[in-house]
Amino acid sequence: MGLGPALTALLLSINYLGANPQQTLTCTVTHFDMGRTVLTGNHITLELDCPALDDFPEARRFDIYAQPEAIQAQKAVFDLRKGMLGYKVVRGVEFVLE
Repeated sequence: MGLGPALTALLLSINYLGANPQQTLTCTVTHFDMGRTVLTGNHITLELDCPALDDFPEARRFDIYAQPEAIQAQKAVFDLRKGMLGYKVVRGVEFVLE
């Protein structure tokens, strides 16, 4: 099987665990799309007004059953950090219902 996948997982774990400093990003939800795929199941993808997360569609995709509040959210607050290896890390998301 090789060491490639194991080393990649190790490096990404180190990047995630060693992430600092914290930056809070508040975005307004402008639109959402519901979808279904074999790998992710039923999900919702949020369209946000801030371009900082445009390159990270995975950070804007949520499972409908695990996070149903994403459907009704007017705002999303992201806890962004920079990992030890320089990659951006989303450590948490909070949905604001107004």
